[in-house]
Amino acid sequence: MMILRCLNARVLLWAVMVTTCASLGACGFVEEYQRHMDETERENFVETLKTTRGDQVNVLCAKKRIAKGEAVGAGDVEIRKIETMSAPAWVIMSAKKAVGHRVVRDVAAGTALSDKDFNFKHSIVYVVKDVPEGSQIPADALEVLEVEPAKCPFDTVLSIEDAAGHVTKYGIAEGQILSIHDLGPKSDSSP
Repeated sequence: MMILRCLNARVLLWAVMVTTCASLGACGFVEEYQRHMDETERENFVETLKTTRGDQVNVLCAKKRIAKGEAVGAGDVEIRKIETMSAPAWVIMSAKKAVGHRVVRDVAAGTALSDKDFNFKHSIVYVVKDVPEGSQIPADALEVLEVEPAKCPFDTVLSIEDAAGHVTKYGIAEGQILSIHDLGPKSDSSP
């Protein structure tokens, strides 16, 4: 519920600023605010990635320049290990996700590909049955939901494997989108 309140407040703030910008003709402010929000999204995503995957992560990178509208071929990409802190928001970690799909913008050779380079929906994990505070999270209490990127919280858990077996810091309720902040350490016993 807190995530929804934060997202609703952010949307309201954005609407007020766009209206003000349009009436004042100060559109540079809106563009600067959008750059700030993009960087905030990346920082939050990287925090989640680092918590679940560690200091380095294998990501999908372009081997050559891929032009806007071009379909990605298997020979156009490769997996490289990079520092998690340098990963873009919603970085892609598997060629299977990108090969055959068309990019929506030009991608330079060596660039780590992200969902923002495609028209993908994001997979997020949500809770299908209550898990009390301090309990180990069983995999069968979680499901994956596909959502538009704009509706995806910054700190969402990306896969069931990233959450199953962790102990909850707080009680999590059925229907809740699972946040990285809900997770405590991984339990020694399997879920």
